Formats: sequence, C-alpha cells, structure tokens
Amino acid sequence: MAGHRLSRRRVSWGETSGLWGVTADGTTYSGGVDGTDWSETGSLPGPPQALLADDDVLYAAAEEDGVTGIYRSVDDGRTWQLRYRDED
Repeated sequence: MAGHRLSRRRVSWGETSGLWGVTADGTTYSGGVDGTDWSETGSLPGPPQALLADDDVLYAAAEEDGVTGIYRSVDDGRTWQLRYRDED
C-alpha cells in the first residue's frame, strides 16, 4: 500500500475478516488478519465517510455527486451495492 494513506476513521477490523482500509479517493484495501499484507480490493463510488467490517460483510458511507450513500460489499470490497441514499 505504498504511497497511500489511511485515516483512523477509514480503517475497520472484522474479527474473522481482518483489517480493512479505504483511502480518500475510495480505494479499498485488505490488510489481512494482522495488517501486514495490504492489497487493493476495489473502490467505492466516491470519497468515504465511514467504513465498517462485520466479519464477511463490509459497509461504507461514501459521497457520490454530493449525496451520501450507504454501501455494502459481500465480496471482499470488489463490488459495492447501494443500500441507502440520503436524497434530502
């Protein structure tokens, strides 16, 4: 993950899935169980606001076109499905 920086608010740890992170541009990374072997897994549709790893499911809040959405990934962050969009 050389050259990329993770903020504390953009790192999450799942008990069985390990450490996860997302950069300011929305690129998601898996750090494995101990966080020593980071690899790029996918990308959110926009800048992240939050990230949660819940075992084999990842959740993220991200901004797209100025609107915040809640996204879910069940394939290790390769793809993200929109679950809620704050249209107000």
